[in-house]
Amino acid sequence: MARGTIEEARVVLPGIQDLFGFQLIAVFNERFRQLSEGEQLIHLTAIMLVAIAIALIMTPAA
Repeated sequence: MARGTIEEARVVLPGIQDLFGFQLIAVFNERFRQLSEGEQLIHLTAIMLVAIAIALIMTPAA
């Protein structure tokens, strides 16, 4: 059971890292500054949640 969980985490991790990268690219885009403060806050909250998900998924593999 634990071995299967570790293998699944290894498969899912690159996808989550891609999602994190694409969300982070948006922050450096010029149009990001055109969003309202609330929309920027929502996006930054989403980035933080993805970072937490990455940490949680990496934990069993470590």
